[in-house]
Amino acid sequence: MTIEIKTRINVVLSKLPYPATNEKHLCPCYEQLIGAAYGLISAGDYGILNRSLSDYHERVRPQLVPIMTAADRLPIAAKNKTWATWVSGFYFNTAIQRIIWATDRLVTIFAALPLSFNSDLPAVKGNNPNFF
Repeated sequence: MTIEIKTRINVVLSKLPYPATNEKHLCPCYEQLIGAAYGLISAGDYGILNRSLSDYHERVRPQLVPIMTAADRLPIAAKNKTWATWVSGFYFNTAIQRIIWATDRLVTIFAALPLSFNSDLPAVKGNNPNFF
């Protein structure tokens, strides 16, 4: 991963406050976003930006199980280009899934909050005569 991208992720992480005691319902979202940052950094470290996807299905997939079963332990830190191609995508996809989960959860949390506003305000009512 380029230093610039890693630096940007670190800047975002440094601005992500830990939920306050009365905001414990936000902790799962916080942890998912921390996990997403880890996934993006790991994807970069394994070369997501430089990987070749030409003939991916024929070149990479048949080798995954033999690489995993031959490994002494996980995670596999081998300098294997085939493994790096697959695992960089694995970490990237994990990060995307965590971001989507956190976003969905945050929307659910905020949608459940009771709303109160003055509907007589022109900015709220606008030009819609059917506005409740």
